[in-house]
Amino acid sequence: MWAIPSGRGSFSVSALCGVVVCLSLWTRVVRCGSFACSPPAASVQEFARRSGVVFEGKLQEEGRAERNWTEAQRESPVNASRQVRVRVQQVWQLKTGGLLKDSVVSLIWFEGGRCFQLNTGIRYMFFMEPTNDTSVFTAVFPPVETKRTVRKDVSQVLCQDCGKTLLLTAGC
Repeated sequence: MWAIPSGRGSFSVSALCGVVVCLSLWTRVVRCGSFACSPPAASVQEFARRSGVVFEGKLQEEGRAERNWTEAQRESPVNASRQVRVRVQQVWQLKTGGLLKDSVVSLIWFEGGRCFQLNTGIRYMFFMEPTNDTSVFTAVFPPVETKRTVRKDVSQVLCQDCGKTLLLTAGC
């Protein structure tokens, strides 16, 4: 702790430090609703590289993943799973996972400390892995709200040869 020579100065420095700490904690609580939530460490490009299936979609409906009663009783809150139904808006040829535009798929993730706050009507970028069922995927990374920069970053990773393909088909 720094002390300022005047008698009241040390109090103002302490108060300022307290305000900074409170604000930093408050932004985490407001954004995710919990102290356990933290922003992902990796970039969107890294998510796209490491995921088996990447697509842009909109939330259709949300609910608990279906499972039998005994499984639900044994399940700890950390391992609780969520299921959402998402309409596919855009897929990239490199990591489609068999998805087609406008198809509706189920996505499952395990809540273990991650925060997923999805809203209907908003587009998200999903980073998934396929399951044995072709209409069900599991989350590898948290979904990211789609913005121009997010779409551009994902396209840079998943569409590296797109320009070359266009040139080859045009005969250049």
